[in-house]
Amino acid sequence: MRHYLAVLALAIVVPVQALPVVTVSFADSDGNPVEPLPGDDLLYPAEPYLNGIDGDLVVTFMADAAGKPTDYECNDEADEDLCYGAAAVLEEQVRFPETMLATLVNATFSFRLSDNEEVLQLFRQADTALQEERYADACRLFERVLGIEYNLVPAFFGLTRCRGEAGNYPGALSAFDQVIRFFPESGHVYYARATLHYDQERYARAMADVVRAIELMPDTWEALALRHRIAHATGDTIRALSAVTRALLLSPDNAFLFLERASFYRDTKAYRLAESDYFRAIQLEADNPHSHNGLANLYFDQEKFEKALTAYRRSLELDPSDIDVKVRIGDSLRQLKRLDEALEAYGEVKEADPENLSILNNFGWTYLLNHNYRQAIDYFDRGLEAEPDKPRLLNNRGTARYLAGQYELALVDFEHLLTLYAEQNKFGAYTVAGKARCLIAIGRGSEAVDLLVELVERAPDYFDGFYEFTHGDGNHLGTIIDEFLAAEPPPNADAEKIRRLRQFRESETQPESPPTGAGDNV
Repeated sequence: MRHYLAVLALAIVVPVQALPVVTVSFADSDGNPVEPLPGDDLLYPAEPYLNGIDGDLVVTFMADAAGKPTDYECNDEADEDLCYGAAAVLEEQVRFPETMLATLVNATFSFRLSDNEEVLQLFRQADTALQEERYADACRLFERVLGIEYNLVPAFFGLTRCRGEAGNYPGALSAFDQVIRFFPESGHVYYARATLHYDQERYARAMADVVRAIELMPDTWEALALRHRIAHATGDTIRALSAVTRALLLSPDNAFLFLERASFYRDTKAYRLAESDYFRAIQLEADNPHSHNGLANLYFDQEKFEKALTAYRRSLELDPSDIDVKVRIGDSLRQLKRLDEALEAYGEVKEADPENLSILNNFGWTYLLNHNYRQAIDYFDRGLEAEPDKPRLLNNRGTARYLAGQYELALVDFEHLLTLYAEQNKFGAYTVAGKARCLIAIGRGSEAVDLLVELVERAPDYFDGFYEFTHGDGNHLGTIIDEFLAAEPPPNADAEKIRRLRQFRESETQPESPPTGAGDNV
């Protein structure tokens, strides 16, 4: 949502007194007047990117030998957003003489919004409401403006933005259609609409729009970066990597793009390449907390918890308000078995964000690892009061109850979980293993045999999402089966099924035990 709004924010920046008509004159690098190429139309209709300019804006374009713009800068008095918008529009519409290596474009704006005083008043009210984030009022006022003067382009831009901010995405897209009708060759508009589609996970439509934006603006890295995100979201790793790499060729010292590619490498488990890109992003912008946070997450994925902790703490120094980073600091300390420090870190999270419910699970799992099962159960209970069917909390409370010797209560939690899994058409291997262990503990071993055989014989499909049944040193399903096989066979147990369990333990098909810390993810 924020991606496309960053573009649309240029449409209405300050209360507009009138709509500019742009007259562009050329001069060479020495200030001498230069005639534009024959046929160029130097009068541009009211362009919403240029709203709010009061006086002259001087945009200096740098051009290559073919007269193609390569860079620009504005006079010191110019608002940065207005400068960006003006340059973007002029870059699309102005054709430079081939002989010019550096061009001074002096754009002087005369103001004309409407001759209708009612329209002027409504437009200013709508713009004020938009700036004050009163989106419903802004939309209503822009609609009234368009009811009087349907072709007023800035009102369509305003309507697009306020509808998007208010969550009315179909309405925002409808307004976009009208903007594109006025500006069919504007790559910026297609890019803005693509970001809205992307944020709504309409990836096919987003890709179509961003491809069109790239056709119109082939040298714009932002559009390529968006194409990277869309391709990555749809699993098209080749096109995702190609797009972000092309963007970096256009903007080789862009920390944002290095972060984008690092995140892609991390998701595809190319950890060495990801680390290199995070380091490059930090080198370019040492004070960007997102770079340090991304690097910390990368280390956490690889179980390099000391390095992760250092990077998380650096990220928190740069942004002390980031609650998620505070949680991850606690998680890193817990993985390092520094449990008292982890509890202290979670306490700071709770103090900073008293309404944070997810932290209750972190507290509970840390107390469980510290063998304080009563306290762990208390935290899981509090979490389940707020979210009664939260699978992770049910699973972890079942684990804590089992370890506390409350086998019947643990069985209730695991059976409740299996009901939830059935409704979601999922099979929870960990949950079945937990239920089997409870059945063994209360003397219902023959039922446990049936569950375990079903579990191991339907692998590997049923091992998706399998986590350790953590008990200090991290026991898993194989340990449960070994404990069962070492004991006396339960009465009425099927001998053939017991044989299958022994065969499973002797085979090489046992699932790998995943990393410790399952309580965060189950």
